[in-house]
Amino acid sequence: MQYVAQMPQCDWCILDHENNDVIECYDDESEARSALDRMKKSEKAPKATNFPRSGDNQTISISNSQHKQFPDYNYVKNLKEDWPEIWRRAGTGGNPPTSFTGNDAFNRWTKYRSGDRSESVLNWVKRRERFMNRHAGNTRLNGSIAVMKWGGVTKSGVPAMKKVVNEYKKVIRERRKIQEELLSEIEGKALSQAVRDSLKKKADEHNAKDPKYRATLRMLTASYNRGLAAYQNNPGSVRGNVSSPQQWAMARVNGLLRALRTGKFKRKPYDTDLLPSNHPLSSKKNAESIIQEINVSTEEAEVQAEVEMNSARSEKADSVKVGDPVSWSINKDPDPPSTVHGIVTSVNNNKKEATMMVWAIMEDGSHKKTDRSVTQPISKLRKIKDFRN
Repeated sequence: MQYVAQMPQCDWCILDHENNDVIECYDDESEARSALDRMKKSEKAPKATNFPRSGDNQTISISNSQHKQFPDYNYVKNLKEDWPEIWRRAGTGGNPPTSFTGNDAFNRWTKYRSGDRSESVLNWVKRRERFMNRHAGNTRLNGSIAVMKWGGVTKSGVPAMKKVVNEYKKVIRERRKIQEELLSEIEGKALSQAVRDSLKKKADEHNAKDPKYRATLRMLTASYNRGLAAYQNNPGSVRGNVSSPQQWAMARVNGLLRALRTGKFKRKPYDTDLLPSNHPLSSKKNAESIIQEINVSTEEAEVQAEVEMNSARSEKADSVKVGDPVSWSINKDPDPPSTVHGIVTSVNNNKKEATMMVWAIMEDGSHKKTDRSVTQPISKLRKIKDFRN
């Protein structure tokens, strides 16, 4: 709050009531009071919304947007829940800390449709406007999916968007059929005696500790076979440190044992239909759900294999110095981990930690410097090619 007062030098000034700081001075009282009135009117005047375009002052709402709202929300919701292979094709959409992910966008759209007009939701409406300005012309499969997550419509229109997605659903249905046949074939084959003995030993060692949730050989065998199926279905996604389908499958078993031991998975649950009925994550799955789990297991087994490996990856940094470009991962349960890029600004060799200035990875692959600093153990960093050029 401000007020007018005469100063010792005979000037009339506007002062801040809280700390008596001088804001501005004038030659006479009437001039100072007129200036104060203008200040008060300016403070009361609502700021322009700059929506939908810069300089506009319309109410922030999708109805005032330049871009239509996708009319079939349940179609998009079904994609998210029942077609994870398609939902993931558009990526997560953005990297922290400056960008929304596609899942974030869909969640905000859901809240908007339910009547939520909180500040975070209205900020999403403005962000949606910018997103659609950039991507409304992206009419291919991945672009259509990404735009659907934001509740938007591409320039090709709703029927064309659904057509391109529905065509890909046919591919997924055929792929699921093949995967189901592969799973049945693998489960029909007898395990080698060495693998069977190893699984039995793991079950016996687990049960010997009198756990709340016990393991059975049949349970571990089913999880192992699913791991083999996942490895053979998508070998291109297997990291270099996973040397065989057996290692991939055994890592999946180890993750399931962890869930039996602790009551929870390290990250996203899988094989929950194999868990005992009294386990908090236990569920009954139909055949299609099992096949969907096989699809996502490439990510889960990848993470578990990394945990079970005794040797560290060669690309992990042993040391870093100021100015080095590096990357690290952050957990985003229930979604897969996200990669973050940054530049080292300081190194604490005693604590074996480094502090980085975060650079956001933009949707076009470029980088933008942020004002956020993060400290991480050096052992979690990887040196990467300089992205600032």
